Amino acid sequence: MNWLNAVLMVIMAGALSGCITSGLALNAALDCAREPEPVPVQRRVELPLRLRVDVRGQERLIEDVQVCEYARSECVAGVKQPVWKESFASGNATVIVDRLDSGAYYEFQVCDCSLQVEGIQCSLNSAGERRIRLRQTSHSLEMAATVSGVHGIRILEFDQPLPARDQ
Repeated sequence: MNWLNAVLMVIMAGALSGCITSGLALNAALDCAREPEPVPVQRRVELPLRLRVDVRGQERLIEDVQVCEYARSECVAGVKQPVWKESFASGNATVIVDRLDSGAYYEFQVCDCSLQVEGIQCSLNSAGERRIRLRQTSHSLEMAATVSGVHGIRILEFDQPLPARDQ
């Protein structure tokens, strides 16, 4: 009976200290590492986008192509997931809506490549807005541009069709 109490005490101490949980996480990571590489059928996907905005009374049409290229896979929550590298056909690092004299700029946040490639529609959210951020050299300040307008920017239209799915 004494040895059983000792074993239970060790198990309880391990659970309380996180050692047993860490061991389970390590096993999950090892299992994930053994999974085969989830190579997608399409390794490069081009997603055209069209954004019409009103910037302080001036209407602008921004058209570009979001390019998603398969880069590698990584373990997320014990499951291997594809990781996509994102770029734009224009050569810009982002979709620039407006540049300020200070060097800062407003950028439109497009939907993440991993969502788009999986067929998850990226559109204006239920409140009728999409995120626009003011980017500065060292940090970003996030602001939402709504249909009613913030900082003189109104989103008039956003369209980015999903990629064709192979049957």
